[in-house]
Amino acid sequence: MSQAATKIDATSQAAEPATSAVSETPAEPARDPMPRGMRIGESVFDIAYLLYDLVAGITFFSLAAGRTVFVLYGLLALVLGAGDAFHLVPRVQMHLFGVRDDTQARLGRGTQVASVTMTVFYVLLYLIWLQLFPGVGATPRSARSSSRRRPCASWSVCSRRTTGPRVARTCAGRSCETCRSSSRERW
Repeated sequence: MSQAATKIDATSQAAEPATSAVSETPAEPARDPMPRGMRIGESVFDIAYLLYDLVAGITFFSLAAGRTVFVLYGLLALVLGAGDAFHLVPRVQMHLFGVRDDTQARLGRGTQVASVTMTVFYVLLYLIWLQLFPGVGATPRSARSSSRRRPCASWSVCSRRTTGPRVARTCAGRSCETCRSSSRERW
């Protein structure tokens, strides 16, 4: 009986330190299946991208000097970086520190915020486009077809053509005698 008691005591003593060691140290979070070098490389790239975006936005604001396009570009860069930060920061934390309980929720929320900021990004990009190309606007298809501009047969003598780098080779079809007669013949 003493041998059995000794075996039980040895087993319980061996089991006690193992359970106490587990309870004393917190469990390490699960790691990504991605290799360590790739995790570090992606994290460095994400951090560099966010820093570059922040510097670009600040640079556009500092060089604006009252120019609307530069202010819009600065705002565009900051909106893009802020939206991307919502899903890149949790990715960097996951790659460097492991997967935690709330990692999936944070990644999902970050993707949601990034998609909303991309909508704002494209609205700002459209406003920049309108600033850079004021004569070229996006109109609904029905409005375009009702105000259709026909090619002018003799654009060099048409009274409605503009001068300078943007020479219009079209007119409304009623601006000069040449256009009025050619529009009846061709259209």
